[in-house]
Amino acid sequence: MRLISVTSPGEGEAVELDFFDDEPTLVEVMWEDVETYAGWNPEAGDVEPPVFTTVGYLVKDEEHKLIISDTKEGLGNVTVFPSGVVLEVVELERVEEEGDE
Repeated sequence: MRLISVTSPGEGEAVELDFFDDEPTLVEVMWEDVETYAGWNPEAGDVEPPVFTTVGYLVKDEEHKLIISDTKEGLGNVTVFPSGVVLEVVELERVEEEGDE
């Protein structure tokens, strides 16, 4: 990994981020979210947190967080998952089909 410097819009100060300089790892993250029902509810019922799947390039995997980016060639939109909501991380592999270059 190499260290790059980026500036957040409107902040004016550079922030140091670790980012990949080799081929980034494409991952699928399955994660759980919070479910909220507004107003007065007669009962909780059979409520389960919704599960979502997000795909991106792995930027950082630490004890308390997982960070992915949606862009391979640079640091695009970034998603930070607290480790407690991550159910599964699967490394994806590109499969070349006949005729692909």
